Amino acid sequence: MGGPTTANVPKFCILSSLRWDPILQNASENNFSTFYLLPFHRQRLLSAVRHFHEHGEETEGRGQWEGTIRLLQDPVVFERQVADGILMHDLTEPLRVRIMLPIPSNEEPLVNVQASPTLPVEISTIFPRELPAPPTSSSPNDWTICFDTAPTTPSALTSYKTTHRNHYEISRSRSSLPPLGAPNSYNEVILYNPDGEVMEGSFTSLYFRRNGNWVTPTLKSGGCEATVRRWLLEKGLVEEDIVLKDEIKTGDWVILSNGVRGVWGAWVV
Repeated sequence: MGGPTTANVPKFCILSSLRWDPILQNASENNFSTFYLLPFHRQRLLSAVRHFHEHGEETEGRGQWEGTIRLLQDPVVFERQVADGILMHDLTEPLRVRIMLPIPSNEEPLVNVQASPTLPVEISTIFPRELPAPPTSSSPNDWTICFDTAPTTPSALTSYKTTHRNHYEISRSRSSLPPLGAPNSYNEVILYNPDGEVMEGSFTSLYFRRNGNWVTPTLKSGGCEATVRRWLLEKGLVEEDIVLKDEIKTGDWVILSNGVRGVWGAWVV
């Protein structure tokens, strides 16, 4: 498979995706905000911006992110800009909100907010008291997860979420899965590094049962510092450790999470 061409490589942006949902206005866990874990997203974006400002390539805006850093250091201003970005949408139904931070220039704002409808979920999916048990019967909408057929090399682009996500698409393609965002897709792929350590999914954090506890792969294995993953760790619902791909077997029940859908499970196939 050839590398990406200039025509199909998106402009470099740092990004974070999250849920906006009216049911969150009653959630004390979320400080009664309708944006799912927005402070965690701001902090994750700030960490990524600082990295690319200091260590990124020229094409990733090295040395150009000062204005964005100042913006992200002000929670009130940042959250107001995110809120303003969805005002043109129907605010009676849940939304998938994508926050994009382009390399600063005089041609576009520091924050670009996109939103689109997303499926409703129960509040227990967003803020679970415990991780979901496997279903007692099968359904056509059961999620499945498989292993990639080749390792992914960790880099800043696996540790921080950006628009340069070709490694995720390649992983899904190798596993004969539909592209990210395809409708009616109930499948995910397990990415692992050349040492056989599990990193993450193509759009989710992963959690595996070990000795009666739920374990998520350590960030040292190369995955992304995700917001729901952080919440689950802080609540003591999961632990962090190295997870080897050889520990995981077909038929295992695995938990997935992301900032739009919340927490749910899948069968290893």
